[in-house]
Amino acid sequence: AVRFDFTWCTLEVQGFFDRTYENLLQACNETKKMCAIMVDLTGRELYLKGKHAVGEDGWPRRVESPVTVESGQIIYLSCDKADQDKKDTFLVNYDDFYEMAKVGDTIHLGRYLSTGAEASAVYVDVLEITGKKIKCKCKNPAVLDGLVTVFHC
Repeated sequence: AVRFDFTWCTLEVQGFFDRTYENLLQACNETKKMCAIMVDLTGRELYLKGKHAVGEDGWPRRVESPVTVESGQIIYLSCDKADQDKKDTFLVNYDDFYEMAKVGDTIHLGRYLSTGAEASAVYVDVLEITGKKIKCKCKNPAVLDGLVTVFHC
């Protein structure tokens, strides 16, 4: 399968995707094999801020140690930079994320390109929103490492 990620695409980069698509079609014709194509068009992804580096396996890794969360644990998602060093608080890269969430919502925090079914993802319920800070309760245990994306379910 091939994934075309247009979420960060500029007009200059569009030509790269055109050429890639043409090359893929040519390869399929020559090999007489089909190839699935996934197209990501939803816009830029929301993610948890933090220092990242690419590991030897090619995956983004947190420069700090991975974060372990437990089922039932209270964590906070914040859009306020003043909260960056607070325990159990994760900064979201979208400053107005707190305006999107409502008490009772479910939010998924998971490693970039995760399926949501493995131990690298956690589902949280929104309990309270105070200012730019969202109080959440973890529904499952997880180890958050790498580039952690945020999905408002």
